[in-house]
Amino acid sequence: MPSGPWKLQGLPGLILEAYDVKQTIGFSFASFTNIKGANYIVMPANTKKVSSIEFAQMKESLLRNPSGYISSVINGADAASGSGASSSFQLKGPENRAKTAKKINNPLEPEQ
Repeated sequence: MPSGPWKLQGLPGLILEAYDVKQTIGFSFASFTNIKGANYIVMPANTKKVSSIEFAQMKESLLRNPSGYISSVINGADAASGSGASSSFQLKGPENRAKTAKKINNPLEPEQ
């Protein structure tokens, strides 16, 4: 389960405890809560079931041509091929937002 506190989300495994180098700031797991009958994962109504072969083709198409794949999905084309689609949008990375971002006073973040 790739879960944990703060920026440790997404690491392999469940992060239960972590400290900074000086051990000034730390995160410790507190508890689990068992909620019976709760269903937190709900599939969208427009979800399409695909075979493992179709999934592999879509993944390959996405890796080969990300903007074409995204464009084909947006335009309702055959997402598995990703062909014949051209991008009509630009992806803006963090470098474009960094100039306008306000400085956040967070002792966990290194100063820039």
